[in-house]
Amino acid sequence: MEEHVQGNPKAQETISYWWGITTIGFYTLVAFVILNIDYRHQKY
Repeated sequence: MEEHVQGNPKAQETISYWWGITTIGFYTLVAFVILNIDYRHQKY
């Protein structure tokens, strides 16, 4: 799998692109969960 990616620059670019989107989405989700927990603590 890794060897195939190294031999194909275009695939490497696409993987980097999706990796960036996944990372942003993951951090957004984490931030949302943390804010949601804070909001619940403030409510009670």
